[in-house]
Amino acid sequence: MEKCEEYVEIGFCSYQEMEIKKQITDVPQINILIQYGYNIDKEDLIDALKCNLHYKKYCEIIDSVSDNEELEKIRVENIYKLIKNHDDPTMFKKIIKKYTFPIDYNLLLFSCNNFLKQNIISYIIHNLNINPTIECLIKICDAKYYKLGYDLINNYNIKPTNEYLEKSYGRNNIDNKKFCVFLKKQINNNNN
Repeated sequence: MEKCEEYVEIGFCSYQEMEIKKQITDVPQINILIQYGYNIDKEDLIDALKCNLHYKKYCEIIDSVSDNEELEKIRVENIYKLIKNHDDPTMFKKIIKKYTFPIDYNLLLFSCNNFLKQNIISYIIHNLNINPTIECLIKICDAKYYKLGYDLINNYNIKPTNEYLEKSYGRNNIDNKKFCVFLKKQINNNNN
């Protein structure tokens, strides 16, 4: 893992996570213990990361721990949880900017699988330049994100099948009917 700047405590968390943080930071006064020579070990880091807490000298500590892949995996999972719990475009952008983690296809797939807002998925595709796949289109059809569905089919050369059509049925409104007619045409064009 590359050296990174000092982390600060994640500021977006639930009440339960706050209680866990108090147990880790307030009760044992871990930062004071660190000042007086307490050495953070892997278990301390795992406990902290599981409740979205980063010690102030996180990078120095993680660099000194062998096998830091496990710690990084927990940290990335926590950031995904943050994104899911704060399904808001502004918060999403703040989290992306504040915490260094892989911006790749997994982020797009996570957003589709967890039915994050349509504008967040669109932001990932267009602004972070991550190309969608068939898996994304299935989830988007499942979520009834019609505008995004049109975009993926028209601009990313994703060819729908009857499976997408089945996922798209279910709402009795004009937008749903138009999208299903569009899908039928696309499927027929692909079969000819």
